[in-house]
Amino acid sequence: MNLLQTIWSVLTTENAQVANYITSPFIFLEAFVTMLLFTTILNIDTTKKNKLIYVLLFSLSGLISRFLIPTPYGTILNMLIVPITIVFVFKTSVVKAIVAVIIQFVIAALLESIFVKLYVELF
Repeated sequence: MNLLQTIWSVLTTENAQVANYITSPFIFLEAFVTMLLFTTILNIDTTKKNKLIYVLLFSLSGLISRFLIPTPYGTILNMLIVPITIVFVFKTSVVKAIVAVIIQFVIAALLESIFVKLYVELF
């Protein structure tokens, strides 16, 4: 009986560190999807090599900012690294890079609000 209670306690108690480890692989998916969105919307020509480099750099900066740098500073650093990465990898202008970052934030905010409203309505 004590084993079941321990398992239930582990499953129902919030643990931020475990959540970070579990969601880390999704950084690669996020990088790929957002790259496809802003390259399509802004009509940026890319190659497979550019796409791979961007996904790896974006994911690496996301993992570093999540695990090695404290929360507010890691977020700020990540927000500065992403447009710089876009400019150098895709050879675009600074304006397109900033618009690409804004597109990422707007789509993330919209999807988050939709999922929260859906979750609240269902549960």
